[in-house]
Amino acid sequence: MNSGIWQNLEGKVRKWAKSRGEVHIFTGPIYEDGISKTIGINQAAVPTHLYKSVYDARTAEAIAFIIQNTEFNTVDMPSHNVTIREVEEKTGLDFLSALDKEMQDNIETKKAAGLWN
Repeated sequence: MNSGIWQNLEGKVRKWAKSRGEVHIFTGPIYEDGISKTIGINQAAVPTHLYKSVYDARTAEAIAFIIQNTEFNTVDMPSHNVTIREVEEKTGLDFLSALDKEMQDNIETKKAAGLWN
């Protein structure tokens, strides 16, 4: 996941941070059905998916992705675009909990119309 589609997404996030001034980035692993695969002598858990959510507090916009831990073509990135609420459901986390409930629901349930410029 450190190359291909994930590397391209990382580049886009850096570009968004520079052009937007400040964004909040949440990223991490998803283990569907628990940890089923490990690697190395330390038995590091291998996630089935990775997520990345980006929140722009200035514009109250968010964009999120869930990408299966396998090789994908970068052109497939829009098909991995999800809502923050979908990421929360898969991870059990609550990302924008500091916002009031109505604003949080409004932002977390909207899927970005396309990739941010």
